[in-house]
Amino acid sequence: MMATLKMSFFFANLLKQLLLHNEFLFCKPLETTTTAHDVFDTVGSFLKEHKISWEKVCGVCTDGAPAMLGCGSAFQRLVLNESPKVIGTHCMIHQQILAMKTLPQELQEVMKSVINSVNFVKANTLNS
Repeated sequence: MMATLKMSFFFANLLKQLLLHNEFLFCKPLETTTTAHDVFDTVGSFLKEHKISWEKVCGVCTDGAPAMLGCGSAFQRLVLNESPKVIGTHCMIHQQILAMKTLPQELQEVMKSVINSVNFVKANTLNS
């Protein structure tokens, strides 16, 4: 039997000297389940360990999974309970993929061709 390990990656936009910086914050494994409470506890323990108040969190961006965006006890709701000013958003990349699914078939084929071309160039450093 193969063990599956889920990783959570967290990034932060920091305001330093009036300039916005996007930085990698931390990465931790979610070794058992990937519920909203598991993710919330992971983020909460990181914030506590580094003496960062939930009040400093102003936004969360997630992939749109029910555990992240759903009603009641989803991750964004748990964060809002700690810091009511937080703005929750759905990751732009995931929004674009979802929007592509509603395109007419002809445009979907064009998008697939563009995506394949971009991926080819990115995957082969000599091509970029």
